[in-house]
Amino acid sequence: MKTLIDKKTKSATLVLSEELTIARVSAIRDALQNVLEEADNLTVDVGVASEIDLSFLQLMCSAHRTGASRGKQVTLAGRENTVLRQAVVETGYLRMEGCVLDVGKNCLWVDKYHE
Repeated sequence: MKTLIDKKTKSATLVLSEELTIARVSAIRDALQNVLEEADNLTVDVGVASEIDLSFLQLMCSAHRTGASRGKQVTLAGRENTVLRQAVVETGYLRMEGCVLDVGKNCLWVDKYHE
């Protein structure tokens, strides 16, 4: 994991690589929490992840909701990663519209993966 924080703009990028699976979900959660303490805008980059499972998708939804409840924005970069696309489609996370908690209309999974 690599974190880049711009303290002037309160923006951060968290670059996640390798396996984003249940085996690492605790460490990823801790990293997300730490970055959200310092940044108002967080981009999570998964462009080079080699494996993604349901636990990571659930964690990202939680981070997105937590950020929104604190007036912060959480976005996802690296959407071209076929591993991410496969995980989103196979787990049923692909959405046409966000959940009821997506008041900002910026759900991580809305219509990003349609062919």
